[in-house]
Amino acid sequence: MENLLAYILLLAPGLVVMLINERAGSHPASKYTNTEKIVMAVLFSVPVFILNLVLLGFKNRNIGEASATGLLIEIQSLGNLLFYSITSILFSFLVCLCWHTFVKRELVVDFINKLRKTGDKAEVNEGNLVWEDAFHGAERQAVRVTIKDARFYGSPVNMSEIISDERCLLLDDSEIIRDIVERYNIPVKKVYVDTKSGVAVEIFDSNKFVEAYYRGRYIKY
Repeated sequence: MENLLAYILLLAPGLVVMLINERAGSHPASKYTNTEKIVMAVLFSVPVFILNLVLLGFKNRNIGEASATGLLIEIQSLGNLLFYSITSILFSFLVCLCWHTFVKRELVVDFINKLRKTGDKAEVNEGNLVWEDAFHGAERQAVRVTIKDARFYGSPVNMSEIISDERCLLLDDSEIIRDIVERYNIPVKKVYVDTKSGVAVEIFDSNKFVEAYYRGRYIKY
């Protein structure tokens, strides 16, 4: 029973990393089978496990003698169980931070794009979804959403999570943006098209829009 709890504690960080990555949009749950999720959780547990081994070595003042067996024995006492639970959570956050800020962007995506270039293929986007790259940035955008014969103008201020199957936008300043776009004929810079639902979101040129906005002496944007 004690060994079971110890192994659960050692594997739990991988699940924590998976959950954080899922909420951050790095690994949408719907894209993977249960077996793939388990394998990924185990892989994400490895760096946390290594960091705990290093911590055990520093704690015992002998890094060379740190081992998996020693860590399991260490965890079996209640005090150490609580200590390594806290450190595992902290190390899980550290692994997530390293994954999102460096490993995924600078190593994984860059390596994949180099391979695709050798085959004359288009580069993959940094995120897992085009929706993520188009609307989850910090910069405000002026857009026009076309759903069948209906058109909606505005600036996205809230949207559905990346892990959601639905694609929803909350648009702000609809009347102001409609007026500026129609009065100054702002050019469309990009178009997001959902081929499944037929929804098109036109993203207007931000620089041209801001110029027209101040030219029209609008106060809010």
